[in-house]
Amino acid sequence: MAHAFGTVGLGTFGGGSGTLLFGKTWSTFFDLDASPETVDFTGGIGSSNFDTARMPQLRYTMPFTKQASLSQAVEQDQTNSTGAPFPGGAVGAFTYSGDWGHVGARVLVQPYSTFVGQTLFNPGVKYSDMALGWQLSGHFKFGSGSLQWAVLTGKGLGAYGDGIQAIGLNDVLGQKYDFWRSTGVTVGCAHVWNDHVRSNLVLSELKYKKDTLFTTGSDIEKIQKCFHQHIFRHQKER
Repeated sequence: MAHAFGTVGLGTFGGGSGTLLFGKTWSTFFDLDASPETVDFTGGIGSSNFDTARMPQLRYTMPFTKQASLSQAVEQDQTNSTGAPFPGGAVGAFTYSGDWGHVGARVLVQPYSTFVGQTLFNPGVKYSDMALGWQLSGHFKFGSGSLQWAVLTGKGLGAYGDGIQAIGLNDVLGQKYDFWRSTGVTVGCAHVWNDHVRSNLVLSELKYKKDTLFTTGSDIEKIQKCFHQHIFRHQKER
């Protein structure tokens, strides 16, 4: 199921009526307007727009003015990346928009827990903690083009980032767990040449925090992507 949700008006503010959304759709942590167009449906890896799942959620959006709004949501992550009794997170998103484009700021808090059974060499371990992340994103219009961008950082982002939540290691005290910490950047530039041709250039990077305990020489430290595409659209007249 791709999207299945409904909305109702609830409350009146300076910018209009508040909206309550319930159902399954894009995560509130996902900034669709800041997502560059790519041939890879997962997009650039340096933002939450990289394969962020559609999640069941309850979201309330209140418009302060016609340009500014605040959304608050509780979401359920169905990718099993958290292992918590209620997988998912609480998300807050502020957006300011105008004729020039928009800017947004998002904050994510989500629980994580896991249990590793006892073995001959390691005792059983139960690990739980709170993952935390934030994102700044937006797009700016110029002439016949636009610039999309996003900066994402945090620990234990799971389904809201690159799909990786925590990592385990063995030391002299037994099995331990800690969150992956990562920072990503995505920049996309789009230009419309005419009614039939447009071009996109997208650069993205995701970098993990180097840690001598949790990041060894064989682990991935940095991932980069680059997309350059020309899209031709032809429509026959009837």
